[in-house]
Amino acid sequence: MDTRKHIYYLTVGDVQTVAQETLERELTEEELKRVVDKLRDKIQWYDAIEDVIDRETIAH
Repeated sequence: MDTRKHIYYLTVGDVQTVAQETLERELTEEELKRVVDKLRDKIQWYDAIEDVIDRETIAH
C-alpha cells in the first residue's frame, strides 16, 4: 500500500460547517486560524491508531 495515501483529513470547509451548525455563522479568518492551530493539538490521532491496531490485529 502507498504509505503516502491519506486515511483521513479535515478541511477548512469541515471546520466552517461545524461553526455554522453551532454558532449559526462562519468563523472569521482570525478565529479560523486560532481554531486550526489548537485543533492540531486536540486530535489524539496516535491513541486512535494504537487502539484500533490493538483491537484489530491477530497478535492480540
